[in-house]
Amino acid sequence: MSDPFNPFEFAAFLRSRWRLFAVTCGVAVALAAVASLILPKRYTATAMILISPPAGNDPRAATSVSPIYLESLKTYERIASNDTLFVRALDHFDLRRTYGDAPVETLKRRILKVAKPVNTQILEMSATLGDPRVAQAFAQFIAEQTREASLSMDQAGEEELTREARRTLDRAQTRFANAEHARSVFAEAEPVRTLEEKLLNASELRSRIEDDLTGARTELADAAQKAASASGDEAWEKKQLGAAEAKVKSLEAQERAVTMQLEAQGTVLEKRKSEGEALESELIAARSEIESAKAKVNDIASSSAFHGERLQIIDPGIVPQQPSSPNLWLNLAAALLISITMTLVIAAVQFGKRNLLGARPEREYSFR
Repeated sequence: MSDPFNPFEFAAFLRSRWRLFAVTCGVAVALAAVASLILPKRYTATAMILISPPAGNDPRAATSVSPIYLESLKTYERIASNDTLFVRALDHFDLRRTYGDAPVETLKRRILKVAKPVNTQILEMSATLGDPRVAQAFAQFIAEQTREASLSMDQAGEEELTREARRTLDRAQTRFANAEHARSVFAEAEPVRTLEEKLLNASELRSRIEDDLTGARTELADAAQKAASASGDEAWEKKQLGAAEAKVKSLEAQERAVTMQLEAQGTVLEKRKSEGEALESELIAARSEIESAKAKVNDIASSSAFHGERLQIIDPGIVPQQPSSPNLWLNLAAALLISITMTLVIAAVQFGKRNLLGARPEREYSFR
């Protein structure tokens, strides 16, 4: 059975193998240094965009944006990192020739990184390339194109709203023109005032006929009374009676004709008035629709500043002076740490095996 672990013995064991530590760490650090010097240098440039609320918003509300609003700004990450924009940037800087047939997805993971720091309105676009100047220009190009894409989408939405409002206005103007033309044609065909004058004349005519008929009936009654009394010339009285009867019948016929004419003209007048009122109502409704459509067009024009966030490039990035990779000091530290760890593991295994085999001369691990 092996003895319990003794840290002092293990420390003495490690001290006896310090050359192994030195050689292992030296080789690891040397290899890391050579690899860091051999690997191609890559430079990272970062451009930043400030995402501001719409210009028309209350400035007091802009200072108290909610976490939900800040989270919604992640949409701009998708706009900045979409494949179409990345391919356009590759073609713009002629990088396809540099990377050959590498897939676009792989190149985007290697070159472009877009992020919005938590609880901020900042959008960061980082480009990592072998040429520092190209890296800075690439990051700035992505930032500019993202801003242009946002403006283009806002303008497209505004233009669509404007086009729809214009179509509504055109329809309203067409409706008004048709209503105005229909009213004009209606008024020229047979004005209501003319029908009213005709109806008034016919009514006056019937009043005169009624007065004449009243007088004729009185004359007929007198003639009939004289003819019945036979106090005079019977032939002459009969003649007068016949004339009175004929006059009454004529006036009654005229009264009936005028009455029928009045009824017909009254029906036509009511119909014309009804049609005129309908045309007038249509004209008023069309005019109201035009005013509403004009107000909507003006509202869209005046509220264009409220439609979307404003993207402003606050930092186009600088040409990086130091490579982002390979990081020499980081690689050396990592190599040293890994070599020490691996050496300790190997030494611990060897120490354990020796304990199991019972080969543990105490003088070998003494600290003299």
